[in-house]
Amino acid sequence: MQEAYYIFQELGEKYTWTVLLMNGSAVCQMHMGHFEEAESRLLEALNKVKLKILCKCETPRSKSYGKQNFVTTTQKYSVS
Repeated sequence: MQEAYYIFQELGEKYTWTVLLMNGSAVCQMHMGHFEEAESRLLEALNKVKLKILCKCETPRSKSYGKQNFVTTTQKYSVS
């Protein structure tokens, strides 16, 4: 399980952390008994999904939806 965890870490650092990589990393951490780290990684993945949903929902509402509105929305929902 440790080797699988290292593979997920390597892929996430080499490319970019996707929700799938975060989830796989969290599963490995849970199998190794690192539940706090797994929870943190799953919350990070959840925030990433929330951001994607917000972008899809908020953008079409207005043609003048600009960068400032996007920043305000992400701050409002504490999405990083």
